[in-house]
Amino acid sequence: MVQPPSSLQRQAENARITAGLRALRSLSLAVLANCVLGCGGEPKQESVSGSVTLDAKPLASGAVQFTPEEGQGLAVGTLIQDGAYRLPNPPGLAPGRYRVSISAQGGSAVRAGMAPDMDLGRPGVRDPIPVRYNQETTLRAEVTRGGSNTFPFDLTSKPDSAVARRR
Repeated sequence: MVQPPSSLQRQAENARITAGLRALRSLSLAVLANCVLGCGGEPKQESVSGSVTLDAKPLASGAVQFTPEEGQGLAVGTLIQDGAYRLPNPPGLAPGRYRVSISAQGGSAVRAGMAPDMDLGRPGVRDPIPVRYNQETTLRAEVTRGGSNTFPFDLTSKPDSAVARRR
């Protein structure tokens, strides 16, 4: 016949359980703090925002893409609406230099019920943004840790002298 544990045995068992729970709680807090703060305690990515005008007018809709100049990492982009864009963190951008590409779709508004990127890729509709701002971009931005990281882009559809000489 099995005898019930004595009062002393119950106290010892409760002490072991309590110690185990304290250790588990401490470990959980350490893991949570590491997830929230990261290795250095600072976010590795930065939020980016700005404005886009074409011929001194806010660009109605389009897309802006940031591609790392060093070739490390992925290009990240966001939509332009009413001349403004915002790339929050996450995903954000790591500090560094970026090539910036801007495109739009014939100045037309996004069609109702269609994803914005579907309108941006419609074949046969000319992009009003010159290639020097997208496929052959000359635009650059440098994202800094803790900086404002606000980049206004004032574009012109008129050819500049360098573009005119190449033709």
